Amino acid sequence: MTNVKHKNLARFDNHRQGSMLVLLVFVMIAILAVGSLAINKSYLNTAASDLKTATDLAAKSGAIGLGQTQSTVQAAAMATQVLNEHNSVFGSTNDRFQLVSIKFGNAIKKADGTLDFKEDHTPANAVKVVARYPKLWNGSLVPLDMLQTGDLKLEVSSIAVRTDNDVCLVIDRSASMSWDLSNTAFSYPGNGPDLQNYFTKPDPVNSRWAALTRSVDSFLQLIKTEIPGEIRMGLVSYSSNYQFGIFTSKNTNVDQVITTKFDHIVDKLQVYGEGPIIGDTDISAGLLASVNAFNSPSVRSKTGNRIVVLFTDGLKTVGGDPISAAKTLADQNYTVHVISFSAQADKTIAARIASTGNGIHLHADNENQLKTAFKKIAESFPGTLLQ
Repeated sequence: MTNVKHKNLARFDNHRQGSMLVLLVFVMIAILAVGSLAINKSYLNTAASDLKTATDLAAKSGAIGLGQTQSTVQAAAMATQVLNEHNSVFGSTNDRFQLVSIKFGNAIKKADGTLDFKEDHTPANAVKVVARYPKLWNGSLVPLDMLQTGDLKLEVSSIAVRTDNDVCLVIDRSASMSWDLSNTAFSYPGNGPDLQNYFTKPDPVNSRWAALTRSVDSFLQLIKTEIPGEIRMGLVSYSSNYQFGIFTSKNTNVDQVITTKFDHIVDKLQVYGEGPIIGDTDISAGLLASVNAFNSPSVRSKTGNRIVVLFTDGLKTVGGDPISAAKTLADQNYTVHVISFSAQADKTIAARIASTGNGIHLHADNENQLKTAFKKIAESFPGTLLQ
């Protein structure tokens, strides 16, 4: 009887040991599986991070190259070179990513913060780089699914937008710009009769022209120091064709075509201020003349946003319809922003010009507001984005 009990206990121990062994095997498999998943997740995260970094850098390089060369071929070569330079090795020498495509187009920022990329649309301000790992793991690590060969593909894309802004200031130099800053019509800083004031240079401190010159100077300094990207600038001024004895004015002057160096824009305004500011207000002529400022080798034909910033302190008194002029510019892909200044400015017409030109309208009644308006215009220029 005792021998039977011992045999039964032995069989029970053997069965229990066998069960424990099976359980241990399952536990070991589970541990290996969890470990494999952890290893592969870390591997995947590192690979994805490296791939995203490389495509970001490649897209940025392509966008910069496109702005500099205005050539999609050269920009694509620059992007490809940067991508290859950042091609890291993970796990094995075969785990290297490949370029899938480089596409050029136009991208704008949507309300949710993402970029809306449209291939082959103009201006071509954006580069989209797509790259992938065609096969991860390659036998160097335990496959993620534990059963297959582990040919997990990983693909990412990056879009870089490098916006080039070519800007033309269109400045009102009609006779009212010699008036003082009181917002009163025909009120001059000097005490002489109106006819004498009309043919006298504007007061260098208290005239509207002086306030404009100071505001434009602040605008240009802001662009050079705080606004991202390389902004190129031109200057057009307008009044009307007018002659009285030795005093004459032209309805429009292209004072500077679009250029990379625009320090002397303020100098040109100061030169105008050394003589009488005369003539009526031909806003339409000023708008249409801005096109001539863009006939410059400095204009980025492929990537540049063509922006017109119109300044006026009064009513349209002569010339054509400024709304029609704004539409002509908008149809040619120009954006027209408008700054109106003083109580005499026709804010309704100014707003319609901006709306027709797909731009914004800002009004100022004093110099501080004028400087703020120019600042807001500068801050509205599209900047560089990455997604």
